[in-house]
Amino acid sequence: IRRPPRSTLSSSSAASDVYKRQDKDISLTTFRSPVYDNLEVHGMEYTSDGTAKMKNVPILTIPANGEAILGKGGLHLMFMGNRRDIQLGEEIQVVTFDTDEVRYMLNFKVIDPRESVKHDHSHDHHMH
Repeated sequence: IRRPPRSTLSSSSAASDVYKRQDKDISLTTFRSPVYDNLEVHGMEYTSDGTAKMKNVPILTIPANGEAILGKGGLHLMFMGNRRDIQLGEEIQVVTFDTDEVRYMLNFKVIDPRESVKHDHSHDHHMH
């Protein structure tokens, strides 16, 4: 989770590689966390003049034996309405459900976005 520099802001976003090990697609429809009121997958839509606009993506599909890459400027998970302050280094748990009502647990680590630009870091947010 990229925490905004000012902790008074009520939304954050997440960038991650989300992997799976199955022979069929997984379509994730719902994301929940005890720390945030609302979580949504957003993507970027670009107009012919190059203007970018965020767009809600109702289903995040992870292809069979593939991955979904979430990151700045593309697909990302928005964490909105934090119920408490979050701390750098903290792990935020997220429960997600697919179209078959199968539950997956995800963990996201809170980072300072200014630091993530300085360092190339590996992601360890895997679905199990």
